[in-house]
Amino acid sequence: VDFSQVVPRDSAISLSNISDLVIVAIMSSCDHVDDVSTLQSLLGELTLAGVESARISEWEEKISIKERSLIDSFISKEVLLILDRVGLGEIILSLDPSDDSIFAAETSALISPQRINSALTLFYNALRSSPIPSYDEIKNLKIRKFARSMIADGLTKAYDKLYSFLNMNDIDTGSLLRYTPDQVR
Repeated sequence: VDFSQVVPRDSAISLSNISDLVIVAIMSSCDHVDDVSTLQSLLGELTLAGVESARISEWEEKISIKERSLIDSFISKEVLLILDRVGLGEIILSLDPSDDSIFAAETSALISPQRINSALTLFYNALRSSPIPSYDEIKNLKIRKFARSMIADGLTKAYDKLYSFLNMNDIDTGSLLRYTPDQVR
């Protein structure tokens, strides 16, 4: 972190300037949603200490952006972990080709009826036992509830993508697709 950009050399040392240094240092090491909650608590203390409200508002906005980024990253990772656990991870990822020349070969190997049937059986069984962990490690209940909801949404979208792909490409699914995406929701 280049602190010279945070507090110019010709600035007087003030509580606001020192708090800027501290917040920049802490923000650069935030890697979990609860770290952001700690930063938000620090802002409350700095408000009580008399740091200008404009500066607090500026940091609240930056911290909010950091929090959203961490939540989005967490949700994406968790959706992929759950999909991998039930065998749908590679299949779903193969539906988003990054290189068309490789796409056909990879997809045909991954989209075999046997492989899809096996993965969907695991997926349907997981739905009955709630495949989404409780995430008790996230202390903020509002964020935990939001993350669980968005992970459920991500799993539903993945299933919807597979369902649409199989139907659009006339892949003989037989009894593979027991439920419509709306039923999975």
